[in-house]
Amino acid sequence: GHQSEGGVNLRLFWYPEHTGVKGEGSVYARLGITKRLTFAVKGSGGYSSTKIPEEALFDLYYTEDANVRSGYSQQELRAADYILASAEVRFTVLETYIPPILNCVVQPFVFADASQTLSSTKVGDKDFFDAYGLGVRVLLNNPVFAYFTFSYGVNNEGDGRFLFCGTAGY
Repeated sequence: GHQSEGGVNLRLFWYPEHTGVKGEGSVYARLGITKRLTFAVKGSGGYSSTKIPEEALFDLYYTEDANVRSGYSQQELRAADYILASAEVRFTVLETYIPPILNCVVQPFVFADASQTLSSTKVGDKDFFDAYGLGVRVLLNNPVFAYFTFSYGVNNEGDGRFLFCGTAGY
């Protein structure tokens, strides 16, 4: 009936030519409230040594499932150190089979994202970023396993952004 899941992801990057390192970690949980309603949360953070190149900064603009989904610029959402929290309420409105075996799930959701950059090596002037919005996922399961997410979010300044990603979400 109600499926719940959790997980942890840790990554470490080494830049030998710059003698620098960066690491990031995340933890997520999905709680199946009912068969069709799911609450999902994710927290992540990253830390960099001061010797990494600028192109290796964390990207909170493009990174799937670890970004701020609103109208900030790409430059504003790059930082050497960060924390990020995200929450979604998902509701499955359609689960059907496309003959003969393709399982298709349509799942609208509402979300909120919040991120804080932690170091003076950030690119922009701001250090807090937020997003609130709506989206829909189209999940094509067995045997294709193709996932598409469409979302639109605004920040507290009213700036919005549309995103299309190839992900099933966290």
